[in-house]
Amino acid sequence: MDLAQTLVGARESLTRYAMSLCRRRADAEDLVQTAFLRAQGMSGADIAQALGVPAATVRTRLRAARMYLQKHLEAQSQKG
Repeated sequence: MDLAQTLVGARESLTRYAMSLCRRRADAEDLVQTAFLRAQGMSGADIAQALGVPAATVRTRLRAARMYLQKHLEAQSQKG
């Protein structure tokens, strides 16, 4: 599996997790978009400005994404 496929899979997986946390699909997509902007190196303040949301919202979304990643990695390490 190449890097592009891995990233697509990670994004799809994070989107499914976000949907389990969020009542609306738009909220889940916002969480995923925020996480990927951060992964591209943008600061929290830059993300907030780009998305037009408060910095606290960015921090909340990133915390949810980190929690997902931690759970996912723990599950993978138990399998392997």
